[in-house]
Amino acid sequence: MTDWAFLSATDLAARIRRGAITSVALTDYFIDRIERLDGDVNAVVVRTFEAARAAAVIADAAAAEGRWLGPLHGVPMTIKESYVLAGTVTSWGLERFRHNQSKHDGLIVQRFKAAGAHFLGKTNVPVDLADFQSYNPLYGATGNPWDVTRTPGGSSGGSAAALAAGFSALEAGSDIGGSIRNPAHFCGVYGHKPTYGVVPMQGHELVSGLPEGDLSVCGPMARSADDLSLALSIMAGPAERQAKGWQLALKPAVKQALSDFKVVVWATDDLAPVSSAVSSRALAIGAELAAAGAEVSFTARPDFDPARAHENYQTLLNSAMTSGMDADPAGILRSALFHEDNEEMVIVRDIEVYSLCEHHMLPFLGKAHVAYIPDGAIVGLSKIPRVVDAFARRLQVQERLTEQIRDCIQETLKPQGVAVVIEARHLCMQMRGVEKQHSATTTSAFTGLFLSDARTRKEFMHLAVGAARI
Repeated sequence: MTDWAFLSATDLAARIRRGAITSVALTDYFIDRIERLDGDVNAVVVRTFEAARAAAVIADAAAAEGRWLGPLHGVPMTIKESYVLAGTVTSWGLERFRHNQSKHDGLIVQRFKAAGAHFLGKTNVPVDLADFQSYNPLYGATGNPWDVTRTPGGSSGGSAAALAAGFSALEAGSDIGGSIRNPAHFCGVYGHKPTYGVVPMQGHELVSGLPEGDLSVCGPMARSADDLSLALSIMAGPAERQAKGWQLALKPAVKQALSDFKVVVWATDDLAPVSSAVSSRALAIGAELAAAGAEVSFTARPDFDPARAHENYQTLLNSAMTSGMDADPAGILRSALFHEDNEEMVIVRDIEVYSLCEHHMLPFLGKAHVAYIPDGAIVGLSKIPRVVDAFARRLQVQERLTEQIRDCIQETLKPQGVAVVIEARHLCMQMRGVEKQHSATTTSAFTGLFLSDARTRKEFMHLAVGAARI
């Protein structure tokens, strides 16, 4: 069989139009690659193979009649798990959304299907799309196809890995702080973060109907620049409601040759120093472009203060990452208090924790295990994870987060004792300084019987923390 795995989507679409390949053959080819090779990579974590085959049959039947469905007629692709695809779960890697299945396609999926593409499945993400790796408790970790012991990046890590491994012809990701660009770089593929607002965010969501955020954008990922251009033309443009107020009508590009372009090389900056291995490559590329006829400057800079721009970005990012931080944790508990003569230990374990370190503005994530011994009052079990979320939404340090959860439960329920243990990985430790990829931090906080009675504390540690590791 001809090796189609690493051809561009544009090339594959052209071959289908010429009759050189069929959509069914191409779809089966990618399915076979995923089934044989994706075990260690773990990129395509949601698979819709039967629906893809059915769509391929329809595409070939239309081609036989001379009907072409669009520029991606018959091309199979995958898409980031965070997009809404009918009949699949959209969880963003969050346990509480493991059953969040939609009956309808989201807007971007609709646009790709209208262009003739169909979907093999969805690709992996980190918890809440908020990390530079791609692990979550629902689907596990995605490896980099070049070396599965290393990360493909995040949050569109599954997307980049699928392209780099030849599992898919085209992809779509999303980006708020590098989530398209970082994994594209790590996996050696193409990614484009569009200007804010060019591509609607509708259909890239956990719950429909919510307003779009201030920073995040959707954008294409691919194995060629031509594919990025084609995919962006399909994704871009206002949603139906917004179309009443504006249209995307850009003039075609007139620059064709390198000599038509002015290029600035910004190889490093004091605000964000770059390693010499990377900066020297950027300088070398600038020299190559100059030799090829482009007008290149190594000193020109935009007329704004990068430090102020970064501060503004961080303000907007913190707003997005810590939304909900004004929630009242004690009020959450008081809303579901019940009087009950129960004095047996209540444990809620494996509660997902995602928070933002106030020192480095980088995420830390893991699990919390919480217990209390009632003294005449109990609380609805779902309120314990809600209290954890309420505190975690604030800029935090893990030690304080652990104590705040303990104190809130103790002061509101007034139980005979409270125990809280948090186990988390810190991105600042993985990315900065010592760069330890597998270390975890455990913090604990106790009151009452958990503090004074070693047997009670030991029982909690066995039932909660010990059971979580079995």
